[in-house]
Amino acid sequence: MLGLSWVHCQAQNEIQAGTIQFSANVIDYGTIEKDSDPFREVTITNTGNYPLIINSCRATCGCTVPNCPVEAIPPKKKSVIKVRYNTSNIGAFNKTITVYSNDQNNPVTLIRIHGEVKASTNR
Repeated sequence: MLGLSWVHCQAQNEIQAGTIQFSANVIDYGTIEKDSDPFREVTITNTGNYPLIINSCRATCGCTVPNCPVEAIPPKKKSVIKVRYNTSNIGAFNKTITVYSNDQNNPVTLIRIHGEVKASTNR
């Protein structure tokens, strides 16, 4: 009888979490000119059986701004994280974005962002 009550208790305590999957774990800006297009996107898929709720997205510095979905992502559906890097900063960069959600592996380091901004050749 002890075994049955343990199984029943375990089933009641099942975590109702979404499961996050990213279309890419790296955004490579490559070598770009100063003040060029700062925006990139990563698609998120909820591969779980429960809604995925993203609480926040945080970058390693203020020069990188992630814009995460605010609405819950239903099971088997997709959404987008929009990323903006400040392309007025000349030089190489390597940043990360961490996503906080109801995924069982919370938090998830989503993306490594890297590239190099060169001075504009158009003068």
